[in-house]
Amino acid sequence: MNQEDKKPVNITREELYRQVWATPMSRLGMQYGISGNGLKKICVRLNVPYPPRGYWAKLGGGKSVRQMPLPQPLAGTPIQVVITPTPLPTARGRAPELDPDTAERLCEASVKTSGITVPATLRRPHRTIADWITKREREISDARRDHSRYGVAFQPKPFTSLERRRQRFLSTLLKEAEKLGYKVRGEAPHNLTLEVGRDKVEFTLHERIKQMRRPITPEEKKGYSSNQKWRQDRIPTGELIFALKTYLGPALKREWRDDGDRPIETQIGNIIAVLTVAAPILEKRRLEAEEAQRRRWEEEKRCREERERQDQDRNRWRRFVQFAKQWKDAQLAGSFLAELKRQSVDAEGEYGERPIAEWISWAEQCCDAFDPTHWNVGDIWTDLGAVTARDYPDCR
Repeated sequence: MNQEDKKPVNITREELYRQVWATPMSRLGMQYGISGNGLKKICVRLNVPYPPRGYWAKLGGGKSVRQMPLPQPLAGTPIQVVITPTPLPTARGRAPELDPDTAERLCEASVKTSGITVPATLRRPHRTIADWITKREREISDARRDHSRYGVAFQPKPFTSLERRRQRFLSTLLKEAEKLGYKVRGEAPHNLTLEVGRDKVEFTLHERIKQMRRPITPEEKKGYSSNQKWRQDRIPTGELIFALKTYLGPALKREWRDDGDRPIETQIGNIIAVLTVAAPILEKRRLEAEEAQRRRWEEEKRCREERERQDQDRNRWRRFVQFAKQWKDAQLAGSFLAELKRQSVDAEGEYGERPIAEWISWAEQCCDAFDPTHWNVGDIWTDLGAVTARDYPDCR
C-alpha cells in the first residue's frame, strides 16, 4: 500500500501490545505510515512495553528472550489511540501553497500596497533614519576637530550613494510598517526589528557581495603558502538585498533584490504586503506554541502527581506491612509468654530484682501495647492516611 493510501487507524493498548511483540517496530511503523521512533513514542504514551534493543536478533538466533507483561493503565493513560500516517514531503519542483485565509489576505494587501513608492529624495526621514544621519554628521564633525579621535583607518566618511538608497528605502519601509501597527526597535542601519504585539519580525538590508577567484600576485606570494596559487576576493556589487530573517512559512517570499531593470525600490509594495500577513501568522504560531507548552506542562504535572500518588501508595503499603509484621511479632511474643507461664513453678522467685509475677505482667502489657489489633481500629487508618510520598526515602 502506498503512503498516500494509508488512513488513520484506531487501536487499543492491548492490540498495540500484541503487535509490537509480534513484529519489529520499524516494520510495524511502516505499515501505519510512521517511523519506528514515532511508534515507540505512542507506546510510551499508552504505557505499553516494547522489545528492547537486540530482542529480535536474540530471538532469531534461538536464544531465550523475555516478553514484558502489559501493566494496568495508570490514571489518565489512554486506552486507545489513533495512529495517523506521516504526511509525505512536498514533491520536488512543486511550489508550496498558502492556506486560503492567508492567500486571501495577501491578495488584498497586495492591491492596497501596490501604489507605495520610495521617494527619489529623502525629505522627512523616519526618526530612526534621522538618528543615523545625525550620528554620522556628528562623527564627521568630531573627526574634523580631532584628527586622532578615530584613527586614519576608521575616519567616518560621508554617505555613499548606496547608503542613501538604503536610507530612502528603510525610511519608507518603517513608516509603512508603523501604519500596520508595528513598532520599530533598534538602531539603523544594522540592528532594526519590527515588533507587533508580543511578536517581532527581523530583517536585513545589505549589499550583495560577490566572491571572485584570482591568481596570487608575486607580491602576495610572500605572505602565502608556497603551494597556494589562488585567493578569493570579496567584490561589492552595489546591489541591495532585503531579506526576512523571521521564518513565515515555505510559501511566502523571504528575499527581494535588485534585478536588472527592476531595483528593490519598485518591490517595496510586495514587501509591505508580506508584512501585512506576517502579524497574524506569527500570532497564530505563538498561540499554538503556547498551547503546546501548556499541554506539556499539564502532562508533566499529571505524570508528577501520578508518580507521587504511586509513591504514596507504596509507602502506605510499607506501613501496612509493618503493622502486619508487628501483629505477627505480638502473636509470637504472646505464644512465648504463654509457654513461659506454663513452665513457671516458682511464682514468688525474683529475677533481676523483680518477681516472676511482675515480669509476666510487664510482658502482657508490652504485648497488648505492641499488638495493632488491640488498638482503636480508626487509629490504624488515620496513621496510614498520614503517610506521604516523601516518607521512607531510603526505600526509593
